[in-house]
Amino acid sequence: MWTSWCMYGIVIVAWLCATVLYARREQIKRIDFYLWIITGAVVVVHILFAVYLSWAQYHIWQQDPFSKQLLSQALSPHTGGEWFVKYLADTFSIKSEYFLGYVFGRFWMNVFLGVGVAFIFYGALRALKKYKERFFDKGEVVLGLLGAMVVGWPWVLGYVICALFFVVILSLMRHVAYREIYTTLGVPLIVSGYITLALYGLVANIF
Repeated sequence: MWTSWCMYGIVIVAWLCATVLYARREQIKRIDFYLWIITGAVVVVHILFAVYLSWAQYHIWQQDPFSKQLLSQALSPHTGGEWFVKYLADTFSIKSEYFLGYVFGRFWMNVFLGVGVAFIFYGALRALKKYKERFFDKGEVVLGLLGAMVVGWPWVLGYVICALFFVVILSLMRHVAYREIYTTLGVPLIVSGYITLALYGLVANIF
C-alpha cells in the first residue's frame, strides 16, 4: 500500500533530521527543543495514519453488501477489551461497535502501545541520567524517545534491545582502544534506529 510506504518515508526523514541535529549538538543550544518538535510531528503523523486507515476501512466495507452489515453490528461479548470499545462507542455516539473494535485493534492499538512504550523508555533514560549522567550527552534522552516513536510498535522493542547491544559493543571497543569503559548513548541509539527501520522496510516488502 502506497500510504504505508509514504509513512515509512516520513519517519525516515524524521530520523535523518534527528541525526543531523545530534551531529551538530555542540553548535545547537536548544537541541532538546528541536528534537521534541520532531517527536511531536511523528506522533501526529502516526495518529493521522491511523485516522486514514480507519476511514479507508470504513469506505471499503461500505462498498460491499456483506461487509456493510458489519458497520451496524454490535460487538461480540467474547471480544477482548469489549468494555473499552463500548465506552468509546457511547462517548462518541458511534453506532458500529464491531467496526470500532476492529479499527481500534487493527490500527489504533499500535499507536497507543507505541507511544506508551516510548515514554516508558524515555522515563527509564531520564532515571538513568539522574544517577549515571556520564552515559549521556546533550539531547540523548529525547533522542531515545524520538527513536522509539519513529520505529513504532512492535519494532520499539527491537530498537531498545538493539540500542543496549550496541552500547555494550561500543563500550568494549572504547575499552580496548582507549582504555575507557564508558560510552554515551547517542551513536547506539542512532544506529539502532536505522537498523530497526531497515528491518521494518525489509519485512514490509516481503509481506
